[in-house]
Amino acid sequence: MAFTDDVYALVVDDDEDVAETAALTIDNGTDHVSAEYVTSGDEALEYLESETVHTVVSDYRMPGMDGLELLDEVNSEYDVPFIMYTGEGSEDLAVQALRNGAEDYVRKGNPQGFDVLSNRVENAAIKKKADDELSVFKEGAENSGHAIQVTDDEENIVYVNTAFEEESGYDAEELIGETPSILSSGEHDDEFYDEMWNTLTSGEVWEGELLNEDKDGERYWIDQTISPITDESGDLEYLIAINTDITDKKRDSQRKEVLNSMLRHDVANNQNAIMGYLHLLQSTELNDEQQEYVETISNSVEKNNDLLHGIRDLLEKDPQDAETEEEDIEDVVDDALERQESIARSKEVEVETDIGGHYHVSGGPLLSQAVSNLVENALVHPENVEKVEVGAEEAGDQLELFVADDGEGLPEDFSWEKGVKGEDSDGTGVGTWLVKEIAEAYGEGVEAGESEYGGAKFSMKLDKVG
Repeated sequence: MAFTDDVYALVVDDDEDVAETAALTIDNGTDHVSAEYVTSGDEALEYLESETVHTVVSDYRMPGMDGLELLDEVNSEYDVPFIMYTGEGSEDLAVQALRNGAEDYVRKGNPQGFDVLSNRVENAAIKKKADDELSVFKEGAENSGHAIQVTDDEENIVYVNTAFEEESGYDAEELIGETPSILSSGEHDDEFYDEMWNTLTSGEVWEGELLNEDKDGERYWIDQTISPITDESGDLEYLIAINTDITDKKRDSQRKEVLNSMLRHDVANNQNAIMGYLHLLQSTELNDEQQEYVETISNSVEKNNDLLHGIRDLLEKDPQDAETEEEDIEDVVDDALERQESIARSKEVEVETDIGGHYHVSGGPLLSQAVSNLVENALVHPENVEKVEVGAEEAGDQLELFVADDGEGLPEDFSWEKGVKGEDSDGTGVGTWLVKEIAEAYGEGVEAGESEYGGAKFSMKLDKVG
């Protein structure tokens, strides 16, 4: 295992020459371990209080505090491997040291004693440091909101965190020793996995999307990042995979693709068919009233075409990337009110406008639809509405376009989420969601609050043009 930092050993011997020689031997005889020495048990305990130590090497016979007493003190305060290193050759001492929790026992005086000591110290110190680092990793992994999986160089799973268990539906015990193929959905071909493996074995991080299958057979999408961990020779040792569940995002994307296809083919084709028949009607002899009807239908179809274009724009792009154009606020408001004129008349609600100037803003074909939706909400949903106002106010480089009413105000369970509507609402919950999407596409979004008339007020901030 490769380490970015040294591991540290502490030698304890009342004979300073022996202590120094042992420390130098460990320094020179190992690849990773740096050793320091002290000459008493008390000094060793003081050193442990302030310094990082991965292994303690101690003589047995020392004045004041012998090796077994020091072992008991170290075990009671620190989680550090302890190696007894002494000329005392009694098997009873070795057994006692091991029973008391010593990691190992090495005799002085052996011709290969220093080599044995260096090897035992390096193994114990590296294991201790690896355990410490693994504990830190596990703690971080368990606290992570991401699913994390670790596999060895043969792709066997050696660790998963709780989030991974929840994501996959398997317990850790069911996954350890298996390969990630236990989650395979069959969606990806051999070429996909070959490219992944070639990337990882070359020491590079792999990132991509995977369709997995959980224990219950349910499929779920993840955005996965796999990082290879190599040893000093560059050989692969472990792979650490971090997953982000993107199932909802994928399904939303697929839904948008279906809706966009329907708009592009089915609805648009029907619109074209209507326009074709309208042109045929216009080529026949019509009286003035009939001609007016045809023109009204033709204008409606053109507006629907603009609406379809705007909706496709929202479906195909992020709201911030929607196409915008210069819009006259008066035209936008007039168009919106024209759509709701019959509802206002039937409800006997007075609709007022207060634009306060001639403004042009950055908008698009759906802007009047958003205003129309807000006016419709104000007319239909609140109780006891007598007045609705559509207005605009300057706010620096922006224009605040608002719709206010004198109804009972926003319901406590009001939400911008699609399909979420109040308990007392007869609507679908789509209208306000669409307003939010449009407002974010053309400006800073939309805010809901209380109007000066005691009802609700919805405001959109748009960038002024000119």
